[in-house]
Amino acid sequence: MLRFLDHLEEWLITFHMGAATLIIFVSVGHRYGSGLDIPAL
Repeated sequence: MLRFLDHLEEWLITFHMGAATLIIFVSVGHRYGSGLDIPAL
């Protein structure tokens, strides 16, 4: 069971880091593409 939790933790960390990278990429692309600032990001 502990091995399963270790793998689950690794997958969750990987997913969240990928999601954060994607959100930052989209935010920067939108800012340069539209010329408008996104106040929340």
